[in-house]
Amino acid sequence: MGWTIINKSAAESLDFSQLPFTNANKLRHSLDGTQVVVKYLGAKPSFLDGTTDYTYEQISTILKGDDWSNNEDPR
Repeated sequence: MGWTIINKSAAESLDFSQLPFTNANKLRHSLDGTQVVVKYLGAKPSFLDGTTDYTYEQISTILKGDDWSNNEDPR
């Protein structure tokens, strides 16, 4: 199992039969809508070759960042 980040424009061409999601709308999108997180189970699918792999800990840290989460104080 692993995660990678790709441009949203490439998400529609993913082979979702090899992923635990059914379509691009189910992927986690960056706040600006330009990138998505892709999770895969088992071996990394070949259509994701050339992308950076992240562990759960790494992707969790990334997703807490300002590009992915609104970290403003709600008060």
